[in-house]
Amino acid sequence: AVEQDDKVVSSTMHILYALSGNKTGFLSEFRTSLKSVLLNSPLDQNLTIHIVADDPAYEASRILLLDELHLNEWTTRNQIQLKVYNTKTNENIIHQQLNNFTSMNFGYGIRRHTLGVYFRLFS
Repeated sequence: AVEQDDKVVSSTMHILYALSGNKTGFLSEFRTSLKSVLLNSPLDQNLTIHIVADDPAYEASRILLLDELHLNEWTTRNQIQLKVYNTKTNENIIHQQLNNFTSMNFGYGIRRHTLGVYFRLFS
């Protein structure tokens, strides 16, 4: 919470994961990291976890979140949101937003910066 003009204003902490592929070891590391973030979520703030994933990682994360961790059954003190973005499904939108935001050609921008650099523009 942040104090502003003698009022307590709730704030949200944002966490970003960028996933690619569905290799067992990689998903095991992601599972461990996600559990740690969830179990140590802030007591005085809401939490939003953004997961940007390609097709294989998107499907694997969906299975992990719903079938293995049963996150839809959790009860928490503050609100926790999980937003999962499939880069393949949103590829055209991402290209359009980048082209609209910058005057440079998308190909030039993506060669210099990864998608994670632009993530804040999309959320």
